[in-house]
Amino acid sequence: MNDFCNYILIDIWPPSDAVISLAEDEYDKDVKPEPYFYVILGDKTTGDFEQEIVLRYGAGEYKMHIYNVTRLKAALHGDGDLYEIGGRSNVLYTIENTYPLAQPDDRTLFPSAHVQSESSEIITLSNDICSGISDPIAKLSAINEWVTTNLEYDEDSLLDGRRKKQDALSSFHNKIAVCEGYANLTAALARAQGIKIRYKSGRVRNSTTNRISELHAWVEAYVDKGEGDAWYLIDTTWNDDTPSNTDFFLQDGMYDFWHDYGVEIDTSRSAGSGNSGGYDYVKLRRRLIWN
Repeated sequence: MNDFCNYILIDIWPPSDAVISLAEDEYDKDVKPEPYFYVILGDKTTGDFEQEIVLRYGAGEYKMHIYNVTRLKAALHGDGDLYEIGGRSNVLYTIENTYPLAQPDDRTLFPSAHVQSESSEIITLSNDICSGISDPIAKLSAINEWVTTNLEYDEDSLLDGRRKKQDALSSFHNKIAVCEGYANLTAALARAQGIKIRYKSGRVRNSTTNRISELHAWVEAYVDKGEGDAWYLIDTTWNDDTPSNTDFFLQDGMYDFWHDYGVEIDTSRSAGSGNSGGYDYVKLRRRLIWN
């Protein structure tokens, strides 16, 4: 079993003055982003690695730590997400980015470690799905239909030690995923069409107990439904379980009965606390994950 192989962990701290605007009812305020992460398997002999990283928060000084980490517990013989890592040492780089964002939310157009919208495979697939379509909402409808038709929910990945990678490319190749993979692939396909879309994580209502309790992931798209541009919820995981595949398509997330935005949930998830650390998130009574 490939338990003790070395990995490269990169965390990137955005500029100190970078903020994320949350204009949603009582959450109308700015908060500072936390670091985002890339996990890479380098060459086992030389330690060499190559990774393109997008400085998604625009102009300013970014601080990048590079760690050499060792997997302590493997999943799927090295094929799945990192579970436990340790033994790190680090090198610090400071990078100056002089290219500003046109709009603060433009970072939701850019690729990330788990939303590889710059991949030639993702771009080709997205263009095929949206061929002949010019309206953004119609494009999102076609993407929603493709994801719900071609992905299956992966119950096996819920078992200890069986979790597969949940980034967009892995979900596309495997054709199975949990909610994280559904959301990442949906986001990548939409960003490849120039549509602003953000990955979100929170708790959802359990249909049996009627309580907000289950951890879940979905996306929000920034489109105009006739009343000006706004963020609307798309849950391709749950749409995959409905006859029309559209029950959770472009819903108003702030008033949606099922997806919760106001419940405090665990915000301890980080690169060393039992997962892949592929996230760039902020905390505000809930966790917004900005993949």
